[in-house]
Amino acid sequence: MRRLLITPLFLFCLIINPAFMGGCGESDDGFTYGESELLSLAATVSSTSWTHTYEGDDYLLKFELSQGTELEVTKAKTSPLMSAWACTERGFVRDAEACIHMSRLALEGTLTVTRVDTDEVVIEAAPVGGHMEVMGLHLSQARVFLTHEAIDIVLTSDDGERFELTQAVW
Repeated sequence: MRRLLITPLFLFCLIINPAFMGGCGESDDGFTYGESELLSLAATVSSTSWTHTYEGDDYLLKFELSQGTELEVTKAKTSPLMSAWACTERGFVRDAEACIHMSRLALEGTLTVTRVDTDEVVIEAAPVGGHMEVMGLHLSQARVFLTHEAIDIVLTSDDGERFELTQAVW
């Protein structure tokens, strides 16, 4: 009896699986934005002065960013045990409706941080590097990740037009 239920269910899932009907398709098909739109969005980070409260004090952050020459995507450590892992990371998933279209733009530049109440420059033109990533075929949600030594910056855009500073640590 169990086999009579499992076999039709298996065949049904096999037939309606989108991977058999074309899967994710070609990687460039369907994108509604390109490199120039990503560069324009990245330019909004440099054209804005960002105010951020850090450890109880207000700071003004100013970025000078341009397209980078190297794209390195790193994964933040989430556990002390992760440092003992091997140097390689692999993931295995089957082609199906779970595919995600991803675009990344390498970024590099400088960050200057000034304390608002004293005008003291606490970080002057520190080199930062990172990337902007957009998930999906439309430029609607983007994130910028910038780092250098102890500096860790994250900006998010929910509309593909302007960013919000969501994390700044130095």
